[in-house]
Order: sequence, then structure tokens, then C-alpha cells
Amino acid sequence: MVEKLVQSRERERENEGEREKRKVVASWGRLGWFGQPYVADFDTFLINFRWVEWKCPTDEVFLNRSAKCVPLCSNPQKIGQADRDASSKYLLFLALSSVILTILSVFVVSLSFYFRRLEVLSSLPETAMFFSSLAFCVTSAIYILSVAFKDQLQISCTDYTHHLLFVVDGLSHVPCSSVASLIYYSATCSRLWWLLLCFSWNKATRTAHILDESLTRVVMLILGLPLAPLMLALLAKAVAANPLTGLCFIGAASSATDWFFNFCRELVLFLISSIALSSACCRLLGSQDQEVNGFAGVIAALYPVSALFYMLSFINDATQPNLDWDRSFNAVSATKYCFDLVLSFIMCAFCFIFFLTRVARSSSKVSKEGYQPAVPKLPQPAIPGSIRSNTYASTFRTHNMI
Repeated sequence: MVEKLVQSRERERENEGEREKRKVVASWGRLGWFGQPYVADFDTFLINFRWVEWKCPTDEVFLNRSAKCVPLCSNPQKIGQADRDASSKYLLFLALSSVILTILSVFVVSLSFYFRRLEVLSSLPETAMFFSSLAFCVTSAIYILSVAFKDQLQISCTDYTHHLLFVVDGLSHVPCSSVASLIYYSATCSRLWWLLLCFSWNKATRTAHILDESLTRVVMLILGLPLAPLMLALLAKAVAANPLTGLCFIGAASSATDWFFNFCRELVLFLISSIALSSACCRLLGSQDQEVNGFAGVIAALYPVSALFYMLSFINDATQPNLDWDRSFNAVSATKYCFDLVLSFIMCAFCFIFFLTRVARSSSKVSKEGYQPAVPKLPQPAIPGSIRSNTYASTFRTHNMI
């Protein structure tokens, strides 16, 4: 009897202890949407909570907000320093090249406006190319500043309980969110200008005429449409830092947000641009319209081809999840995380080549056809008044006689 009483009292004490633990853990369990716990069984949650809190490595810190182990900024996260340096050099090379090519394009266009006889930016395809290059130049400038000053500005690191933590999902950091928002917005605007080029390179289509007539509305749409997915991404907390490049991107918080905000964007633009290019090419069959900018059509066709390779990198990650392509600098990771700069380099390079050849042809045409030699102004002798009056009189008599 005594042993049974002792055992019953011990059970009661254990039950009271478990009740207290459940009260403490109840606040941790309500982390899901609308206050719902992630796990239905609090005992399972308690076990997981204890294991995560006790088993965090020395270079990681337990985060109370999400009940996860968050790596410190000094944590390499299974990425070699050589891969980090290679990715930074690759980003800087593409970004600097895009900025230099855009500056040269602006210089060429300025020369055309200075001489006035060289007609540049006189059509919608040329305008779309030029402003797409400018928008990509802004994206490249943001990349340059982010890579050059990421340690000074602490873009991918935030202070949490006296620790510098790497920005992951669940951590809010204003510099990280600002850089990611600017990159996403400017890159989306650049793609929309490129999409406008896909619709307008063949001037004989009805769509090109409609877009040319309502250019102001089109510009407002290009500047306003990227704000909708950007606001949705900020509300969904889809911003996080990439451990390979050390920069912040929209969709880097998880694979689901990456597919939704990046893959779906490229998929929608890929389908629309492919339909626009196909319809414009079909319009050329059997017609003798000369209002076609062939070079602009080639540039327009480069976007769906590039977007297809970008989407294949997502499919490769989904089919081979155990290879960890994003943990090293390779063709797949470079295509995925440097795609904005790859598009920027393509557009800026072809835009510079187009405007340079256009100005060269226009200047040669002006020099050959537009120049007319001036007629020398020789002094003429004055006509005497008597001769002038007789001439008029003879003319008058002749008309009267007739």
C-alpha cells in the first residue's frame, strides 16, 4: 500500500509538471496562420522544441520567433570561400559591363539629338529598347552597390540578441528588404519594356499601331504593374538573403516563394512574348510590308530563349533536390541567381550595337545625299531705268496685241 501511494504521488507531480510545461509551450505553438499551432500534439511540439533548442550548432542561434536555428553571419553554411569570391566577381563583371554599355548608348543617342539630322528614338521599338537598357542599368547599379558595400551596410546580416544573424525567413531587416525590392521592381520593369519590344518590332501589326497611339498609358502600366507582385511578396515575407552571393532577393525565403514570385513571372512573360512574336512572324508571311525592324525582332526573340533556360534551372533543382546546386558556383546557380544581370548584359550590348549602326548609317546618308553645294552669290550689274521701262512697255504691248 505504501509503495502504491508513493507511486501515485509521483505520477501526480509529473502530471502537474507536464501541465506547467504545456502552459509555457502553448505560446510557442501558436506560430501558424490565424493563431493555429504548427503541430496538433503539444507533446510532439515540446520534444521538437527541446531538441532544436539544445541541438543548435555553435555557429547558429535559436530564434524564438520561428523556433529555428539561424546561422550566424560568420557561418560558411557549407559554401566555400572560393565559390563566394567567384560569384561576386561574376556579378560585378556583368553589372559593370551593362552600366558601361548603357552609358555608351546614351552618349550615342545624345549625339543624334545634338546633330538633329540623325533620327534615333523615332519609333516605338527603338524607344522600348532604349528604356529597357536604362532600367537594366539601374538594376546593375543596385547590384554593384550591394556587392561592393554588403559588408559595410550589413545587407544580409541583422543584429538579434547581440548576435549578427544571417537574414532568413522570419527575420525582418530593412536594408535587405530595400535592396531586394529595388532589384525586383527595376528588373520587372526592364522585362516589361522588352515585352513591349516583342509587340512592336513589326509595325505592320494592329497591336503595334494601338501601342504607338497610346504610349503614355503603356508607360504608366509598365511602371505600375511591378508594384502588385512586389507588395504581395513583402506581405508574404518572401525576402531573404542568398548564402552564395550574400545579396537579398525576392523569393529566397523558401522554394515555394521562389517558384511563385520568380518562376511564375518568367513563365507568364515567356508565354506572352512567344505569342506576340509568333503572331508578328505570321503577319509577315505572304505580305510585302517594309515596316519591319529586323534587328529589333532578333533582340525581342532573345528574351523567351533566355527565360526558357532560366525556367529549366528551376526544373533541374526540383528533379535533383539532393545535389544542392545553390551551395556552389556552377552553371545552374549562376543562371538562377545572376539571370537579371545576364538579361541586362544582352539587352545593353545589343542596344549599343543597334544605335551605333543606326547613327553610322544615318550620318553616311546625310553626308552623301543631304549635302548640297552652295550657289555662289556673284554681284549683278544694275539695270538702267530706261531699259527697265521699255522692257515693261514692250511686254505690255505684246500682251495687248495678242
